[in-house]
Amino acid sequence: MTPGAGTRVAALPAGVVDVWRVRLLPPALPLPRLLDTLDDAERAQAARRGTNAEPGIAAHGALRIILAGYLGVEAKTLRFANDTLGKPHLADRTTLEFSLTHSDTLALVAVASDRAVGADLERVRDDVDIEAVTREFLSP
Repeated sequence: MTPGAGTRVAALPAGVVDVWRVRLLPPALPLPRLLDTLDDAERAQAARRGTNAEPGIAAHGALRIILAGYLGVEAKTLRFANDTLGKPHLADRTTLEFSLTHSDTLALVAVASDRAVGADLERVRDDVDIEAVTREFLSP
C-alpha cells in the first residue's frame, strides 16, 4: 500500500481505474507517520473525533500517501479543495481524480487519470434490507 516518499508509482493509462484497499485498524503504517501527512484542517477534524479518530487519520493519511505516489511528491505537500457539490479534489494538480470511502476498519481509494471516479463502502448490517436500499438508490 505504501509508495515511498517522493517515489512515483506507474502512471495510469487512459481508461484505467486503480482501486486500493486499505486496512484502517490496526493501520498499515504507524499512526504518527499517517498523522504527519495531514494538513491542519484534517488534524483539527481528528482532534474533534477524540478517541474515534484513528480510522479517519489512517484513511486520510493513506489517501495522501497513495496520491503522492502517483505524483512523485511528499504526501504532506498535497492540498485539497472541494467542488461546488463538496467533492474533494487536488487543488493544484488536476491530473488525478480520486475517491475515498471508509467504513469500520476498511477504506477504498479509487484513482484515475482521465475520468471522475467514485467508490462506496458500507459495513453490511443485519438490520438493513440491502435489496430495498439497492432498488431505491442504485440504477439498473
